[in-house]
Amino acid sequence: MTELPDSFAADSTEHAVVGTVRHLLAQVDELQQAGSDGFDLVGLAKQSALLERAHDELTEALEGVERP
Repeated sequence: MTELPDSFAADSTEHAVVGTVRHLLAQVDELQQAGSDGFDLVGLAKQSALLERAHDELTEALEGVERP
């Protein structure tokens, strides 16, 4: 599974987005492992959609952070 940096995971109890992103990345890894040896456009599209959702979750969380 794709690992998040320790510094990111340190506050995981405070941020629900961490669990959501971990779940999405786990799904990407599952698709990658289940994929055939050939080029799989459907699997690639699913992985892309999951990564885009993870990106959106992180972007939304960052937008909600107060800046000094």
